[in-house]
Amino acid sequence: ELKAEYTDEQLKEIIEIAKDAGQFENVIFISFYPDNMIRLRKILPDHPLQLLAGPIDAEIIDICDKNSLALDVSYPSLNEENVAELKRRGIKINCWTVNDRADAENLSRWASILSRPIFWNNYIIGNFNSPRFRRIAKSRAFLELVGKVGFEQKKVCFRR
Repeated sequence: ELKAEYTDEQLKEIIEIAKDAGQFENVIFISFYPDNMIRLRKILPDHPLQLLAGPIDAEIIDICDKNSLALDVSYPSLNEENVAELKRRGIKINCWTVNDRADAENLSRWASILSRPIFWNNYIIGNFNSPRFRRIAKSRAFLELVGKVGFEQKKVCFRR
């Protein structure tokens, strides 16, 4: 997570740190700062990037759409209408921090609108053995995700 705004040179230095650690292919850069993501997209045209957002509005959706960014959003900001709009524009969704069963079930239902998973990072991992989520937990996409991040999420935060 890029916790501050960075210049192109600083972003290139952060990229080199990830490459030197031998983990670059496993890194998804995330930030609440759209300018970071726009600059990174110019430097890394094909790398996974996610714009962090609380509330979702037309400006956030437009920024993601125009810059080929996924959206990493606070789950209460999602609803059936904006999920459908994100799908229409081909924007991938990751959401955080889902700790409630009813919310996780809604996300699962909305994921079917997308015809692909909405990844959320708390509820399923915390309830991996729940019969209700075994189908999701056994899905190839989820297993690939778990294979990459494991059950212990590791986050590197860059601060100035």
